[in-house]
Amino acid sequence: MKSIKIKLNQSNPAKLHKLLGIFEVLALVSKEYLLLRKKELETKVYKPFKYHYKYFRTKYPNINSGILQSHLRQQDSMIKSVVSWCKKKHKLVKFPEEPRIFIPLRNDMYHFEYNKNTKIFNAWLKFLKTSYPLNL
Repeated sequence: MKSIKIKLNQSNPAKLHKLLGIFEVLALVSKEYLLLRKKELETKVYKPFKYHYKYFRTKYPNINSGILQSHLRQQDSMIKSVVSWCKKKHKLVKFPEEPRIFIPLRNDMYHFEYNKNTKIFNAWLKFLKTSYPLNL
């Protein structure tokens, strides 16, 4: 899996506000979820993923379920990598408090158009039924 950075064309403030709102909610979810998982690691009493997903789904009903699931799974994989690194190096590191927040995108979310008059490619990102213009 390869990551790329994309810059959105910020010509529409309503679309930008919607996208920033999703990132704000994911930041809140991350902070709370990491605290829950830290307590679970300390007490060694683990709750299943479905329990956490249901809790956050009811707490934040406006967030897309696919985004929430992938975000929680990404947080879990980050926690596992921190724990395995600690075991491998026999060192304790600080538990992550504010991880990077990103939204995984699928290949079918991109749309490229070729304008014959200007001979320029236009790129669009379709995310949650909203199209965002991209700067290439």
